[in-house]
Amino acid sequence: MLTMTLETGMTATVVRLDGERVELDAPMAAAPGSRVRGSVAAGELKLKVHRSVCKSDGRFAITGVTFDLRRDVREAIVRGLSSAIEGDGQPGTGN
Repeated sequence: MLTMTLETGMTATVVRLDGERVELDAPMAAAPGSRVRGSVAAGELKLKVHRSVCKSDGRFAITGVTFDLRRDVREAIVRGLSSAIEGDGQPGTGN
């Protein structure tokens, strides 16, 4: 998982990036069709929301598609998510 600072100042987590599809774990809901913007360590991440579902812990699973995502930012997100899966759950550790 990768931390994302939303433009509201709240923190969300990037759970998955599969092609253009992205899934966030966020502290607030987002209406379908709305745009969520924020920053990850590599740069800006913007998505158009398809769905937002309240989870049992009170947070929201937001799914949507990215837009205007630079290639270097995409690659950094993929590396960060891969490191979290292979490592100890902390992005960027690699082990």
